[in-house]
Amino acid sequence: MQKPHPPIHVGGAFPCGARRAIRYGDGWIPTARGDIAEVLPKFPEMAPEAGRDPASIEISAMILTG
Repeated sequence: MQKPHPPIHVGGAFPCGARRAIRYGDGWIPTARGDIAEVLPKFPEMAPEAGRDPASIEISAMILTG
């Protein structure tokens, strides 16, 4: 196994995708089902509840415009 392992980023909508990313991943790729700006402030609050440092979890978002 590679050490350090390649980072694992978990995708999914808030809040379920965020919980999976915090529990199993090194990063979260949120899917936009609304305004991402509304859910991003909630993400750092969830990480400590799971014993994780929110700064250790990357967030990558793609903004699509029509």
